[in-house]
Amino acid sequence: MFKIGDEIKIIKGAVYTNGNAVPEQNLNTKMYIRKVNGDNYTIGRATTGSIIGEVNVEFLKSVFENEATIKPYIVQVNTNNFPFYHSPSKNSGIVRRVDGGTLFTIVDERGDFGKVKLGAGWIDLTKVTKL
Repeated sequence: MFKIGDEIKIIKGAVYTNGNAVPEQNLNTKMYIRKVNGDNYTIGRATTGSIIGEVNVEFLKSVFENEATIKPYIVQVNTNNFPFYHSPSKNSGIVRRVDGGTLFTIVDERGDFGKVKLGAGWIDLTKVTKL
């Protein structure tokens, strides 16, 4: 889901992979992905230097991800090999592709991008049909 260098925040209630609770001062603060090991991510306050710790993906969110500002709605993909992006930018990397006709729920928007429910990524809303 995330890649090295991505800006993230750790959510409330997070624990490190060693079982220790993440200190309050490290929650909801912009940090960076430093290393990826399956669903576990090593994080730091900067892209180089000291490490904060390793956290499972379930405790992370993108810094671009805020509380939804829209009422969720359904869209249909119009083309095959349709890309899902890591964050609301075509430069953020493609995380998956789907076939035309597939339906998805959009739960947030950033410009021309919509966040797909269940953390599937971001899609270009100019290339789908709103139902």
